[in-house]
Amino acid sequence: DISDRYGIDVVDNTASNADKYTIKVMYIVKAESGAASNASLSSAAIRGVSAALGTPAETIGAAVAGATVNITDAQKSAGGTAPVFTVGSGKLGKVVKYAKGASTSGFASDDAFDNANDSFTDGDFFVVQVLSADETVSMYYKFNVHVQKTTATLNSTGNSIKGKAISSLGTPNAAIASATEGDSIVLTTAENAASVASAFVAAADSAATVEAKVVTAKTADAWAAGTALAANSDLSGDKKVAVKVTSEDGSATNYYVFSVTVKSNLATIASVTNDLTKTSDTTYTGAKSTLDTLAKVKAAITLATNATMKVTPSASAPALTQVGFDGATEATDGQVAAGGAFVVTVRSEDGSTFAQYTVTLS
Repeated sequence: DISDRYGIDVVDNTASNADKYTIKVMYIVKAESGAASNASLSSAAIRGVSAALGTPAETIGAAVAGATVNITDAQKSAGGTAPVFTVGSGKLGKVVKYAKGASTSGFASDDAFDNANDSFTDGDFFVVQVLSADETVSMYYKFNVHVQKTTATLNSTGNSIKGKAISSLGTPNAAIASATEGDSIVLTTAENAASVASAFVAAADSAATVEAKVVTAKTADAWAAGTALAANSDLSGDKKVAVKVTSEDGSATNYYVFSVTVKSNLATIASVTNDLTKTSDTTYTGAKSTLDTLAKVKAAITLATNATMKVTPSASAPALTQVGFDGATEATDGQVAAGGAFVVTVRSEDGSTFAQYTVTLS
């Protein structure tokens, strides 16, 4: 009964002493589950950058890397700060660095990582073996490495200001004052007022960061005082858009600069000389003896910013459209000298607005 229940052999030691026994106990030794507790890392760093341990496994293929370790381009060369894999339990076995996509099937015979001679390229990964103290258990860790890029440029296409495509980027420079300006963007008043996002795209695969500001000048101080470019930014008043591109590894910075002109939508007479008298918001009078040529009439009138005008006999005043304005035939000097009523048709700088005023010469 004892033998059956507990795995104990009961042996009759002497025939004459039936109540005396020799008991042989069979010990069953079971290996503890969770081999990682016997062979594990407690921390890791690659080129001085802390590395997440991920999920180790007893086979390389089952090991899961933690977050990718980012190192700078300057750190990729051989001979830099050596990777550190700190053992929590057991002892460090073999460390091998592979190129992106390489097979790990030959781990046992593959060359171990040599910090003095092995450099990094983007996508490299480590396989780190940790052995238990008695070397009966192997656990494998994986670490993926990304070498950050040094490119700090904009893509040649896909850039725009308030929806207006930029075809020429100019020549960027690490100093904003030395950057050669790209396209000069022209907006109408309506385009400037509209909430339209601008776009600046970093060079393909560069992972560079891009920051755009509205500035008043192409200087470092103006950049520091500038405001972030937004969809509703007001770009009127001879402002500029400056774009700062910083490489992924932070080692390089370039500035791009673009001038912006917002054309006025005002089609008004701002003022007149003493040769004309304003009699209402839209009418003026003058002496034909003084204003006896077309040029003199125009010289007596000052328009709103960059507006243009045409002076025609009232009977041939043009329609208030671009086509009408372009096709208008202006009065001759003889007609002006003879006097009468003339119409001054004004077109705003951005071509969106037209207005007419009557000038009577007597």
